[in-house]
Amino acid sequence: MVIFEEVELALRKEMKSITDSLANGSAASYEDYKQQVGKIEGIDLSIHMLKHIIKQRLQEDTDDED
Repeated sequence: MVIFEEVELALRKEMKSITDSLANGSAASYEDYKQQVGKIEGIDLSIHMLKHIIKQRLQEDTDDED
């Protein structure tokens, strides 16, 4: 799980960086704004998918041990 925690931390830092940048008015256009928001949504979805997959795999490993 340590590797996942490192990956999650890095992804969340990137999300915060993009969010902070948008909050400071960095988007040059509405299209640029949409693209940045899309990155945030994609990163968030990736985190949730990774958590789900890891949880499933850990459960499978536990089930196999029984």
